[in-house]
Amino acid sequence: MELDQLIATERHLLSVLCTYISTPEYVVYRSEKYPGFFAANGIEITNSETRSLADWEILFEQYFDPSVHRHKTFNFRKSEALLSLEYEAKARNYNIVQTSSWMYATTWEPGTDIPNTMTYGRIETIEDEERYRAFYHTTNSDEGWYTPAGCNSLFDKTMYVSRAIGITWLYIADRDTGEFYAVIGVFRHNNIGRLQDVATHPGYRRRGLASNLLRRVMQYAFEVLGVGATALCADTDYYAIDLYRKVGFVPVGETVELMKY
Repeated sequence: MELDQLIATERHLLSVLCTYISTPEYVVYRSEKYPGFFAANGIEITNSETRSLADWEILFEQYFDPSVHRHKTFNFRKSEALLSLEYEAKARNYNIVQTSSWMYATTWEPGTDIPNTMTYGRIETIEDEERYRAFYHTTNSDEGWYTPAGCNSLFDKTMYVSRAIGITWLYIADRDTGEFYAVIGVFRHNNIGRLQDVATHPGYRRRGLASNLLRRVMQYAFEVLGVGATALCADTDYYAIDLYRKVGFVPVGETVELMKY
């Protein structure tokens, strides 16, 4: 499978938030509805090895009003040719200089049984969404960007996109209280089941819940959505990379994201 096929699932994910402007060298993606959301406002560098990071920043301001878009975001396929952009971003103290691994799988294996105090489910009702909101706060509260209002804003965008492109969210929860312990989303695009936001409650990590739910979501994608492959994108240095490999995911390539507030 080609890296471009997997990146196309990301564009589909952002398509309900962004308009796209394509040129031979880059793609601009911009959200009129969410101008402050850095993940939906940026430049994907596709075919240029001559511009410096300063050049790209000047170009960014041609498309994005600095008084409205208080950040700069760039991403590109990792390569020796563009390695200098990473060095420049680190030297200039960018907030994020991050490499992501794109992976896919064409098979799945059944998960093990979960404790009888827990249950599987699918987010379908407003009550389910509010339990997911509480889980979303819990799993993000130790991040440096976290504020209650900011987290609510990101969650609302997540649910807006979920309804627009049909993301299915599966969870493992406490059988009695309904508290979420693990959540994973999936949507279909071009015969690929793209997995979203593999997350586990901080108090229930390292217990096999994520791997169990991951296998169940893969089964759902193959048997219900009828895809030919499942795919995901994860931080290259994230501990779960080994988990993804164990359940059958194969790396395809890497992309780099640069972001500065």
